[in-house]
Amino acid sequence: MNKLTLFLILSMLSLTVLSQRNPFLPQHRLEADTLPNDICAVMEDPSGNRNLVDEDYTNPDNVYWKTVRTVVTVHHDSTGLGWLPYDLVENAIFDLNEQFNAYMFEFELVDIQYSNMNENYSGQRILDGLACLPYSQPDGVTLASDYAWDTEYFMNIHVVPDMCFTILGFAYRLPAYYNTMDGVWVQSNCFGTDPDYCMENRAENKTLVHEVGHYLGLYHVFQYTEFCNQNVTADCSGTQDRICDTPPIKVQYDCGNPTCFNSNGVWDGDPWEGYQHNNHMDYYIDSCRTAFTYGQLLYMHNHMIYNRPSIIGETPLCWGDIDGDYVVGANDILALLSAYDQFVEDTSCPTCDINEDGFVGTTDLLLLLSNYNTVCFGAGDMLPFEEAPSREVNTEQMWRLFQQDVNLDTNSPRWNSKY
Repeated sequence: MNKLTLFLILSMLSLTVLSQRNPFLPQHRLEADTLPNDICAVMEDPSGNRNLVDEDYTNPDNVYWKTVRTVVTVHHDSTGLGWLPYDLVENAIFDLNEQFNAYMFEFELVDIQYSNMNENYSGQRILDGLACLPYSQPDGVTLASDYAWDTEYFMNIHVVPDMCFTILGFAYRLPAYYNTMDGVWVQSNCFGTDPDYCMENRAENKTLVHEVGHYLGLYHVFQYTEFCNQNVTADCSGTQDRICDTPPIKVQYDCGNPTCFNSNGVWDGDPWEGYQHNNHMDYYIDSCRTAFTYGQLLYMHNHMIYNRPSIIGETPLCWGDIDGDYVVGANDILALLSAYDQFVEDTSCPTCDINEDGFVGTTDLLLLLSNYNTVCFGAGDMLPFEEAPSREVNTEQMWRLFQQDVNLDTNSPRWNSKY
């Protein structure tokens, strides 16, 4: 057996083992939402968060009605802890559709399942306090494995009785199709709109909306913001939440006006005239969360095209298509192996660095193998990446509620196909 054959076999075995062990790869991250006055458990390495191709997340041509096939699994114990009525789950998805209607997303409820955690090894560990979600990921994988529908084609929503510390929900932004936990996870006492089942200030289904926002690609609006106006003149498409019409302001837990102190603790006044704390991707109580911005609308639609195309029935992008023939195949593997274990500047194959960390290594090979034999749509159809605007203070910018039309061509076939 030659070295190349042995290497490929070992790589495939590694992928199989890692898929059972829930590996941390650059495309495998989660966001977590917490109660006020607690540390946000955002499991994301900012240095590793890079686009795998030059994607334009502001392309309005990718905004059209998208249907996300959705499966809900209610995890509960034998005494009824965490159990929710069937109609409550139906109403929660109905409300989710209502709240995303203005942003042209539809969630098709395919199935509702019930999982008795006492009958699952990891479920029992979680109930006994020996493990908790999302940090006990092997237990999360085991709990999800028996019920998760194919994460490449369905958004799985898992409702559980409790999570680590004061976390209310978490979601994976980017897909790892071998990860059965991929999807949205919400604590049962803040799922839906029935106050008899929800905690105070969490009965408007906004935790689900928030976590679905993460699944559709959004960060928290306060992502990596340590002080007000941080990096305000930087490229807003590549810093903090990567959205240009959400101001860089720290996390807000109430509905009051945003506080704005600089890094020296000096009051900066109110540079974001007209901005209201109403964004779904902040941490205030449910009644304050009412809107996404236009920039977030664009980002969500483009994210689904670039990162979760099979969920919405699109042909996937070619992650790993090194030779540009729109198929991830043997020639791509050979090209990557020719540059393997080298810094990208020392190779003649810059596209071999799939995760763009500057080094062609195991992660790049695993990413390629996970997409092997994928037939993709042409990268030539994509718009070239353009330099993004800086986030200068602009009092004329519409920071307010999403009240304006999004300037789409309502005569287009894709718009009318919804009706």
